[in-house]
Amino acid sequence: MRVKINFQGIAYGNGLTDPVNMLGFGEFLYGIGLIDRITADYMTRVAGVAVEHIRSGQTGLATRIVDALIAGIASKDTFFKNVTGYEYCYNYLYDVEPSDIRDYKQFVIRPEVRRALHVGQRDFSTKRDVVYEHFVEDFVRSAVPQLTVLLEKGYRVLVYSGPLDVCVPTTQTEQFLSRMSWSRADRWAHAPQKIWRSVDGKKLLGYKKTVDNLSFVVVRNSGHMVPYDQPEAMLELLTAFIDRTTPF
Repeated sequence: MRVKINFQGIAYGNGLTDPVNMLGFGEFLYGIGLIDRITADYMTRVAGVAVEHIRSGQTGLATRIVDALIAGIASKDTFFKNVTGYEYCYNYLYDVEPSDIRDYKQFVIRPEVRRALHVGQRDFSTKRDVVYEHFVEDFVRSAVPQLTVLLEKGYRVLVYSGPLDVCVPTTQTEQFLSRMSWSRADRWAHAPQKIWRSVDGKKLLGYKKTVDNLSFVVVRNSGHMVPYDQPEAMLELLTAFIDRTTPF
């Protein structure tokens, strides 16, 4: 049976969309003062090796290099951890994982949530190492070809980012967007970033940039897990995107 989905667009945050243009961990960490120049240069060289493997089609090897360098999905002792002491790479205001970040587990298994997600009584699991091994060849593959197809066909795309993220820095997301080849690339290159405030105008929530059906929003005071760090801003952002209101 085929189910017709009224697909209108996508929204995603802090995604490793185009790894070849998004592995600038060294310069980012140096810029925020967590590492010195020697360490930054080393990380840049290692990231360069990963990029070479991506371009030669050895994506599984590239994924393992990036994981050992900073991501830590399969690698428990990453280079990032060893040189900074951080055990958490999703928000540089925390050196360890926040104690309540996994409280959502009790929420997603509630009956009404199960019904809304159409998952029945299937077990809920967070064994990301299993997912990692099945997708190790895919993590560093570029999704830009698929993204540009959506844009050229007129689907709405929202890319949001938390600037406190270490593993997918906002600067790297901005870089891949600026280098993406699509029909409105020139307009994107010259479009100014604007301030994004709450609906009542009282809170500075972040910054926004929109050209036709592509929007890029930086959510202040958040990292990789934007909905966890700034739930109110995230709700306002998604509501605005779905309802086609401010900030779009």
